[in-house]
Amino acid sequence: MPLLALIGVGFWVQGFRCFPWLAVNYHLKDDLQLNPGMLQFLQQSTNLPFLAKPLYGVVSDAIYINGAHRVPYLIFAGLIQLLSWGSIAFLPKVANSIGLLALYLTLSNFGVAIGEVANDALVAECGKRRGSSPGELQSFSMVAFSLGATLGNLLAGVALSKLQTTTIFSMFLMVVTLNFAVSYSVSEKSVDQPGKKHKRKSMTQQAVEMANLVKRPDILRPLLWFTLSVTIIPSLLGSVFYYQTQVLRVDSFYLGLSKAVAQLGLLLATVSFSSYLKDVPLAKLAASIQIVLASSMLLDVLLVKRLNSRLLGVTDEYFVLLFAGLVEAIGLFKALPFAVLLGKICPPGAEGTLMAVFSACLCLANLASGYFGVALAALLGISSQNFDYLALGIVVEAAFTLVPVFFTGALQQQRLKKEE
Repeated sequence: MPLLALIGVGFWVQGFRCFPWLAVNYHLKDDLQLNPGMLQFLQQSTNLPFLAKPLYGVVSDAIYINGAHRVPYLIFAGLIQLLSWGSIAFLPKVANSIGLLALYLTLSNFGVAIGEVANDALVAECGKRRGSSPGELQSFSMVAFSLGATLGNLLAGVALSKLQTTTIFSMFLMVVTLNFAVSYSVSEKSVDQPGKKHKRKSMTQQAVEMANLVKRPDILRPLLWFTLSVTIIPSLLGSVFYYQTQVLRVDSFYLGLSKAVAQLGLLLATVSFSSYLKDVPLAKLAASIQIVLASSMLLDVLLVKRLNSRLLGVTDEYFVLLFAGLVEAIGLFKALPFAVLLGKICPPGAEGTLMAVFSACLCLANLASGYFGVALAALLGISSQNFDYLALGIVVEAAFTLVPVFFTGALQQQRLKKEE
């Protein structure tokens, strides 16, 4: 039970982070007057601490604090987030300065990155020792994440229409405090950690083993495919967000609710994966997800061209409600089978390092995707006042999404199911 509580609350709070971030987006757009390109650039840049996840993984695998190497890092991560969100919520000069706000959001993500490394390592190493079927603990963590994200998006849409952004930041600070309290109250011995079962290694040994581990073909191939399949997509999420709010005037309530609907879909997909999809070959599953992702992007073309109302008779609000959050949700689900695979083939004692490498690859890919999207938007002249070529940009985005489908041969030998 302590393990499930620690993992459940940790991943639930990770999902609930969308609650203040939707408010951050509106604050940057409306109060600080950022244009779409700058908004997306700032969003991606605050994620830079996630690139150092392999380093955090090496440190947490190698350096024990009072005989523990997961929970102490969760506590440290919680303290950093308390400091950053406390400053954003209660220091007006931080919230009203683009530079300071970006700095403290980056600091918050530094704490989040450390916490995610520790949580991912717990899931990977404990999932193998509990004798459960492959992906069971990963699916549990994804369900917790989805529940947190669903509630966070539901509340964010309502809160933005009734509360000031600083009040929303204060409310999230209470959630961060809860997460810190849970981490502080749980002893690492109670979650059956392997500290006495595996020989401790120095950071140098961990770094060398990480390099050797990543070079293994059964690890390198899926890592490369996954990273490149995200990197190649020029994401236009920032421009679409501006179009929905500036041109269509869709209320924040519908945007928040749409993301909650998408998270419910993610939750159902996660349950389906645990029950049925884990037996599907990874190459086939990855190709299918990529095709569904491209198709969901093209739905935005209907909205930009106003075909939703002219041909389908669906209002902008209801179309956004049903489909606006699909791309993000599918992108999150896409990582699940790869996390399950890496958790299955990872050697004992290196779970934190390998999952950190995977998370860093995901972050690097998202950063590159976001920056490519900024470049595409600039090339097409998309701005807060000009969306003439947004539909073309979305078509280009979807076309690039389909490219990795032709290279799934690199995943042909990968299986998620345990060998008999």
